[in-house]
Amino acid sequence: MSRVVIEIGLLRNRFDALITRVETNPGDRVLVASSEGLNTATVISSPHPEKPDKKDKYEWKVIRTLTKEDYRILQENRNAADEKTVEVKEEIRKENLTMNLTRLNYTYDRSKLYVYYTAEGRVDFRNLIRKLGSRFKIRIQMVQIGVRDEAAILGGIGLCGREICCSRFLRDIETVNIDMARHQNLVQNTENISGCCGRLLCCLRFEEKLYCKAGHKLPCLGKKVLTPSGKGTVSGVDPFKETIKVNLKSGEEKEFKADSVSPGIKERLKKWIK
Repeated sequence: MSRVVIEIGLLRNRFDALITRVETNPGDRVLVASSEGLNTATVISSPHPEKPDKKDKYEWKVIRTLTKEDYRILQENRNAADEKTVEVKEEIRKENLTMNLTRLNYTYDRSKLYVYYTAEGRVDFRNLIRKLGSRFKIRIQMVQIGVRDEAAILGGIGLCGREICCSRFLRDIETVNIDMARHQNLVQNTENISGCCGRLLCCLRFEEKLYCKAGHKLPCLGKKVLTPSGKGTVSGVDPFKETIKVNLKSGEEKEFKADSVSPGIKERLKKWIK
């Protein structure tokens, strides 16, 4: 018996699943069983030996790779969930709950209905669960998600004109802060560097390491430097071309290769004193 790492659910949660007599490869869609019922998942790593001292908390078990019949059932489940969306929204309105419904999702065997939603704070949805459970004759699981997860589920087109990264390929949505935008000399108007979710663009993190590495080689904005054309102040840097724009004392702005520019006298003295 061995294990395989899988992603399961709309939020791409990762689990170590038990795998027995089933040949799988990364990228395969599989049917898995657990105490929650039957569900589908995607294999993201090859099988590896089971560690006997590590207890499987979730007890997932891979049954088989998906067949054409399985895909037909999944499509029927999606259609059924979409049909229930209007009813659930109406019940939320009647209960006057401050929450936004994102999506409904059935388990493969329709033993449970997941209700994904966003809200600014905690929501008392106990009465809503009772009503929905009584009407649909099924177990209801409410799942509160963040706006980044909501964007990943719903999808969309980014500022670049392509499908947003979190929906297309990002497995782990990591935090992004405004310092990353500053390192990349981007406009500080957050509306210009925000995604569909209203948060800072996830792609700001992609080039962060490159800019940080280049920052050790290139002078910061506003630094006094000595160029082949005379003294000046750094007005811009390009870490990809390794060039520097300098405002010269003559008022002219010129671009130089980084290796042709040296620190000003004061900067060299500070470095020497240290």
